[in-house]
Amino acid sequence: MNKRVLTVIQFEFLSFLKYKLYVILTAVLCLLVFAAFFLPGLLAGDGQADVIAEPAADRQILYVSGGSDRELAVLGDLLPEFSLQASAEPAKALLASDSDEPVYGVLSLSVTGSELTVPGLAMTDYLPGRIQRAVEQMSIISSLREAGMPEGEAFERVVNIPFSLRDLSADEGKGQSQTYIYAYIILMLLYLSVIIYGQVVAGNIASEKGNRTMELLITSTKPLNLLVGKVMGSGLAGLLQLTLILGSALVSYSLNRAQLTELMPLGEVTPAMLLYTLLFFTLGYFTSAFLFSALGSLVSRTEDVNRTVMAISFPLIAVFMAAMSALFNPAASYVRTLSFVPFFAPFLMFVRTQMLVVPPWEILLSVVISLVTLAGVAWISAKIYRLGTLFYGNSVKPKELMRMLRY
Repeated sequence: MNKRVLTVIQFEFLSFLKYKLYVILTAVLCLLVFAAFFLPGLLAGDGQADVIAEPAADRQILYVSGGSDRELAVLGDLLPEFSLQASAEPAKALLASDSDEPVYGVLSLSVTGSELTVPGLAMTDYLPGRIQRAVEQMSIISSLREAGMPEGEAFERVVNIPFSLRDLSADEGKGQSQTYIYAYIILMLLYLSVIIYGQVVAGNIASEKGNRTMELLITSTKPLNLLVGKVMGSGLAGLLQLTLILGSALVSYSLNRAQLTELMPLGEVTPAMLLYTLLFFTLGYFTSAFLFSALGSLVSRTEDVNRTVMAISFPLIAVFMAAMSALFNPAASYVRTLSFVPFFAPFLMFVRTQMLVVPPWEILLSVVISLVTLAGVAWISAKIYRLGTLFYGNSVKPKELMRMLRY
């Protein structure tokens, strides 16, 4: 890297650091992220002690019809979060009551099957599943008791069955439940950084072209040197902002790990995870930033930048959506295939390295493909940047641009 490129990088990077909005925005985001991890603990108060000591009067009422007193008692032991009350009235009449008591629903038991009626079911409500398992356990306990087994022993055998789940990938720190949140946050930050800083670079180049500064800069150094310096300078500013925000999040999470373990099972962020984050963030960002810069050189007014960069913004949305879908099934065949496709590779391989144990040769191949793509995009973008100094007024049409690139 020659001295002129370093000079441009230094100038662009320091320009961001001197920009008040950049400093203020970075500080505000760091504070918000740091404070966000304290909210669950503050809202939960003393945590699980309140749940264990919850008085029966404050529990939701679950009416039960069709069962015996013994079955009602067994259900009461299986569902301690409810206050069970026997009732023979119709479910609609019970749920339509104007009583101020917190009624969850009505459970109707019969030999042919059971039915749970609730006034409204939320998508995140896990209680119907709990009630279903309790009814199934109650039925097994009743069968064992009728076969002659003491009720206490039947209850212990049915309810206290040991069960454990072991994820082999989790033994290496790559379990999906451990790394999902981390990968999700990094993907969001990468996408936002590409869009925001890409448009900033494109806007700066369009502004330089509009006031004729570009013509002077082109005569001072090669277009590739100038373009690489601008992209890397803004990229370093974005990477610094990302590092500060992510660092604030990790520090805050570590301080509140006890309250957040069940809500956000982040797990340990290993040095390898951070290395892959830096590697694929750099490859994904710079590849996209060069394209934004090239498109910014084709317009003469900053007002036209947003319309021009749409040519790259929409494909980026497709790449981002593919990466987000990979979070739910990183072992899918299409995810593995796209992790070797140019432009998709940095995003998809990042997800795989965070959530799976990926063979080293696949990571190396994806990195090589991404580096070749980055070099090709940089070379083409430099040619477009050089040609952009010749075009003023109307925007360049794609057919004209392709014809000019041949020379």
